[in-house]
Amino acid sequence: RSSSVRRALAGHALEGAIVLAEDDDHDALAHALDAALGLSPVERAALARRGHAALAGSFSEAAFVDALRRALADAARRA
Repeated sequence: RSSSVRRALAGHALEGAIVLAEDDDHDALAHALDAALGLSPVERAALARRGHAALAGSFSEAAFVDALRRALADAARRA
């Protein structure tokens, strides 16, 4: 996969919760869109549930506080 596509995930564990393009060119994006549109209703619903759960965990208040604490600890070590 393209490193730019991987970087776009920003470290969030979204595998299995999104349809990820293999690269950031128009062919790869069209292929990912086609794959997403080709999912059955049951698969789309499951993907949506996993996506919602992943985002709720990654962007929760607890996740923010944890990331902030890690950043502050890292900054303190470097000072």
